[in-house]
Amino acid sequence: RELTVWGDCPGVILDAPRGQDGFGYDPLFVPEGYDRSFAQLPMEVKNSMSHRARALAQVVEWMKERRA
Repeated sequence: RELTVWGDCPGVILDAPRGQDGFGYDPLFVPEGYDRSFAQLPMEVKNSMSHRARALAQVVEWMKERRA
């Protein structure tokens, strides 16, 4: 069985990096509604709104539906 899910995180890409934490694009990405980059936000905040977290939430929901 195959399941495809989609997660997105709207925001803007900066011209220059801000912050030291995170990896990859984290210093260059500011999520919508925030004024700090992913690299400047606490890990819990970033992880709660990332595209990966949103996609994983769909997987969890799909699994719950299959149990019922």
